[in-house]
Amino acid sequence: DSLSAGESTPQETKLVQDISAERQKTLPLLKRVAELGKQGHNTEAAALLTQQVRSDETAWRKTVTDLARNESQLNAAAFDDAQTGQTRSMTVGVVLAATAVVLGIALAWLTTRSVTRPIARAIEVTERIAKGDLTSKVESQSHDEFGRLLDAVARMQDKLCELVSQIRQSADSIVTASSEVAIG
Repeated sequence: DSLSAGESTPQETKLVQDISAERQKTLPLLKRVAELGKQGHNTEAAALLTQQVRSDETAWRKTVTDLARNESQLNAAAFDDAQTGQTRSMTVGVVLAATAVVLGIALAWLTTRSVTRPIARAIEVTERIAKGDLTSKVESQSHDEFGRLLDAVARMQDKLCELVSQIRQSADSIVTASSEVAIG
């Protein structure tokens, strides 16, 4: 009866009903055999056992065996379904993890590139300025910290150009004044 209370297939339901019907048929006969035995009617009890109870009990046992076989097949199918689901879930998990790793690598590469390019450009310009080349064109395409750094390098280069220009003018003025003093 407890099997029929849960979720079951039509075949399970029929087998449980058959078991119940065979039990209903066999148990009263077994009780009758027991009563005959208690009363000392052993010959009648043996005849009832061999003629009626044995065939009913055999049918009952066969139906119970069929139900057990059916349950075993259903369990095997459920196990296969669970394994398939687990494999599918693992595959999806691996694909998602691999996708996350690829996206992480791409994001790290883009982030590194967005940092290293402006710094490399700033280093290139400052090295040229350090060598005395004030003709480098400094352009910043971003407005973040690195863009501000390149803008500051450009302003420094412009100020150095002004300073060098002023020093040249002063030097030219000194040369002119020295020439005038020397000429007298």
